Amino acid sequence: LFGRITQAYDTLLTEKTRKDYDLYLVMRPFQQKWRRSDPETTINNELQIAQQYQRAKEAFKQGDMKQVVNCMEWVLRTGPEKAEHHDLLGQAFMVIPGKLREAEEAFKKALQLNPANANYYIGLGLVYKKGGVKSRALAQFQEALKWDPDNKRAQEEIQQLKG
Repeated sequence: LFGRITQAYDTLLTEKTRKDYDLYLVMRPFQQKWRRSDPETTINNELQIAQQYQRAKEAFKQGDMKQVVNCMEWVLRTGPEKAEHHDLLGQAFMVIPGKLREAEEAFKKALQLNPANANYYIGLGLVYKKGGVKSRALAQFQEALKWDPDNKRAQEEIQQLKG
């Protein structure tokens, strides 16, 4: 209950997040129509998803992780699941205190959708490292190197954990 209240407060806190939520409320009745694959509504849906994803990326650059979460949750509710969407959500959750479990789930989902992306293993490894679970972190960084043997970030993280 308190989580939902906090989410509602965060959504209504700024004019920008209120506008995003208002857009969501306006568009919600059309979501079922979009799923019927009408070409015009599909294009509109994809455009809105792309715009929200871009907003989330900009918010990430600005350090507004709550905005990133709001945008990405809308994207994931509205459109097809994509690994990069879960990845960005995981990165945002990793920065928000008390959200490591959510970050872990987001990176796991990204890996389910695209298990060949070394960066998703690195993200999951960073979650485990931040949570103090070094053995799991090390395993994820090593898995990243299986997919991308020259990945500098994975190599550096392994050296830090072993050294």
